[in-house]
Amino acid sequence: MIAARTLSTTQNGMTLLELLLVVTILSAVAFMSLATVTDNTSQVRYDDTRNRIEAVKLAVIGDPNRTINGEPEVRGFVADMGRLPNNLQELINREYCSNPQYPDSGSCTAATETWTSLPAYAYDAATGIWSGWNGPYLAASPDSDYAKYRDGWGNDDGSNDFGWNFALNADALELQSLGLDNATGGSDYEADYPPAGYETVVYQNDYRTLITDSKTPTQNNDGTGGLSIDFGAPVPCWRCSDGISVNRSTCESSGNSWSTDTTITDNATCIAAPGQWQPSESICMRITYRSNGALSTYVSSGLTGNHTLTWNGTVQTARFTFEDTTTPFDEDTYLPMGQMAYRVFEYDTGTNTCTPNEYPKGSDWRLFTLVPKTAIQPLKWAVN
Repeated sequence: MIAARTLSTTQNGMTLLELLLVVTILSAVAFMSLATVTDNTSQVRYDDTRNRIEAVKLAVIGDPNRTINGEPEVRGFVADMGRLPNNLQELINREYCSNPQYPDSGSCTAATETWTSLPAYAYDAATGIWSGWNGPYLAASPDSDYAKYRDGWGNDDGSNDFGWNFALNADALELQSLGLDNATGGSDYEADYPPAGYETVVYQNDYRTLITDSKTPTQNNDGTGGLSIDFGAPVPCWRCSDGISVNRSTCESSGNSWSTDTTITDNATCIAAPGQWQPSESICMRITYRSNGALSTYVSSGLTGNHTLTWNGTVQTARFTFEDTTTPFDEDTYLPMGQMAYRVFEYDTGTNTCTPNEYPKGSDWRLFTLVPKTAIQPLKWAVN
């Protein structure tokens, strides 16, 4: 008879020490995972802040690298308004309160705050220029009763700059985020971005062009620079449509037209016609440009050397300067980026003024676009 065998099963469990060791390892892994997630989140917010700063720059001056039909695309707040924005709110809303918690003019003024209304985008039939606020220029997210444009960290101080450090300094725009801790200074993700000394987003030469360098007490370059106009090669013999008058003032005062005669190529024949050979003309130039959402005008202070050109049959290219001569050692003269218009007028040498009489008679405003950091080609103005 075979005896039954007894099977013995041994069941081993984890000791308390082993259990504590496993918990410790799992906690360490979880902590490292959490730190990695936190760092990734912080990096995303940092990158978002950087991208938002770039978006502000594009909203102000557009993208100079984009072209339309081979020409640089000129767009943005400056191209419409002729100036830099006074705060970030102006890139989002045409009308706003100095305290953005008041969304309408009634509640704003009732709270003794200031309500700002920028000029609306409008067309000027005389010059053909559109000007005024044509936003929004930034895509902001709605937040309570009004839209905000905060940094990647979500900082907000209740102002029209939404928690950013915003400043206009020496005709340049500065913008800075205070980082994760929303406080000045710091390191890593708590550091200000961009760091101190690198806050400038839009520089002077990004949005405007010097057209006349004013004189200073230490140099003699009064009125240098300017804008050139190519008048072409006007015929040297000028005649009146009445066939009698021999000078322009007498001709036009009688309602006749004063123009060139391409069939005459010598002095004697021109005078006998009767006509005037190689007459001189005193002229000036006006530029109409955008300024604070409306249109303003610069009047030339003269041609290079004087106001007079002689139509001698050769190509006439004149450079007009635009220095403000009413104030000694005045500031340099700049034009903002964007579309503007120009026109030539008669200059009265007796009173030293640019008259409202266009030259030639019947000529109208002509448009041109100013792109910063690019050479300004001579403007065309045919006189024949």
